[in-house]
Amino acid sequence: MPCNDGLNEHMVDIVDETIRSRDGGIVDTSKRAVVGFEGDAEFEPRNGIEFESHEVAYAFYQEYAKSMGFTTSIKNSRRSKKSKEFIDAKFACSRYGVTPESDVGSSRRASVKKTDCKASMHVKRRPDGKWIIHEFIKEHNHELLPALAYHFRIYRNVKLAEKNNIDILNAVSERTRKMYVEMSRQSGGYQNVSFLQNDVKTQFDKGRHLVVDEGDAQIMLEYFKRIKKENPDIFYAIDLNEEQLLRNLFWVDAKSRNDYASFNDVISFDTTYVKFNEKLPFAPFIGVNHHFLSMLLGCALLADETKPTFVWLMKTWLRAMGGHAPRVIITDQDKELKAAVEEVFPNAHHCFALWHILEKIPKSLAHVIGPHENFLPKFNKCIFKSWTDEEFEMRWWKIITRFDLQDDEWVQSLYEDRKKWVPTFMDDVFLAGMSTSQRSESMNSFDKYIHKKITLKEFVKQYGAILQNGYEEEAIADFDTWQKQPALKSPSPWEKQMSTVYTHAIF
Repeated sequence: MPCNDGLNEHMVDIVDETIRSRDGGIVDTSKRAVVGFEGDAEFEPRNGIEFESHEVAYAFYQEYAKSMGFTTSIKNSRRSKKSKEFIDAKFACSRYGVTPESDVGSSRRASVKKTDCKASMHVKRRPDGKWIIHEFIKEHNHELLPALAYHFRIYRNVKLAEKNNIDILNAVSERTRKMYVEMSRQSGGYQNVSFLQNDVKTQFDKGRHLVVDEGDAQIMLEYFKRIKKENPDIFYAIDLNEEQLLRNLFWVDAKSRNDYASFNDVISFDTTYVKFNEKLPFAPFIGVNHHFLSMLLGCALLADETKPTFVWLMKTWLRAMGGHAPRVIITDQDKELKAAVEEVFPNAHHCFALWHILEKIPKSLAHVIGPHENFLPKFNKCIFKSWTDEEFEMRWWKIITRFDLQDDEWVQSLYEDRKKWVPTFMDDVFLAGMSTSQRSESMNSFDKYIHKKITLKEFVKQYGAILQNGYEEEAIADFDTWQKQPALKSPSPWEKQMSTVYTHAIF
């Protein structure tokens, strides 16, 4: 009878055995298998190919699967009754078979979506100890994603190879990475967007300009020339003052421009870093995709926080995005910023980030918080526990009267703008989770990349990593949604149907 347990347990030792056998047949056969995945059809699995062991045979099939765009599993294995050694094994696509009806709706864990795929490789052990392919079934009954092979969960354990210093596995990982990049390029990847000309614009204020270190302007120019050559669909714009000094700078990569067409409901414009770092006054535009992952939709370096600067930037960003304004834009509460949004995005719903406002309270109302311990609890209750507009109004004016805040200009501005940030006034506004009470939850924090002493040169190096990390997170989420069935909470057919419609994060 077929037995799954023995071979699965035994496969744990594959890596160690490969290390121990560096000078033997395992290494040679593995190299032979790897070479075949760079376009040589001769090394596609076929009946009669020999291997030193079933471990090497499985490694061969895994590499083939990786190049084709599917994951694998060990379906069954058989031992000799006399020697107790393995003599037969079947490796298959992870979608092989069907999900038993008893498991539908009862699983608490995500599982691979079964499609009754027949793709498999059956190997047998000969009397001389060699293993051969006895039967190979190539055809699948589902889509293959070779361009996402690098993101398969089973192939993301590169750290294990690095930890054990396995040269062969490192080589395989590098080849796979190159294959993934090349396939992305061949398929158009992130480049399917229209071209817009660069923009050089002069404002009237000639006093302000970016304070950059010597050589930074040249670094940025060379960077833009290089990436423009690699992908002409990148957009960048330069704002010079009358003395021809660099004042403001904006750029957005091609993928972000392409993504915005699908995800333009809610945009956050974050000016936190403009105040945070004088040498890198960074202001990003952030969006959210179908996995609730943040997307970088444009970057700016700003010389100041005046209305003319914000208007120039927003108009430039709007041009880069094909003239399509967002439905909702979230910003800090700022008079200049508010005026700029009203001018450039008159039909968008302008909201203030809740965490921005809450972050200002300890400093702006320190004179009230100090002598009154009960102020913050009452203020928070007014903001977060008012379920109707009337309830908010009642609590707000009680606080104003009790703590004598009638003449506080900032408090007055909060009330005037209450419909832009108080939760009870925003029940009908879709914010995609981007306006929360905590900055860390707002999905637009770049704190791990930007610190107070970071230079422009360092940031340019980091920028590529920021983009690549975002691309890889999205690709992994895309593949997991395509590959796995999310855990269901009930046997409801409706729930099961929804699990096939939405991404895992949304579901």
